[in-house]
Amino acid sequence: MIYKCLDDDGLMDEAMAIGKRLADGPTGAWDYIKRAFRESSKNTLSEQLRFERYCQLILCDSDDFMEGVAAFVEKRNPVFKGR
Repeated sequence: MIYKCLDDDGLMDEAMAIGKRLADGPTGAWDYIKRAFRESSKNTLSEQLRFERYCQLILCDSDDFMEGVAAFVEKRNPVFKGR
């Protein structure tokens, strides 16, 4: 997938910006997204939906979820801690 076309001199700055955005995000959720992609190759639709429901139950009980909701309500950027 092509995200963006850049000149050679802008590539590293863009790569670092994307890396920072990912690192500052909800890293626990990124982990479960990767797991869901991995599981999808071997699951039936029913199994995959069950797995994704399981992931949501875990993530909705996380500190990062609460931080995301609070930041949205307070109209500020979230500060995720990976918990």
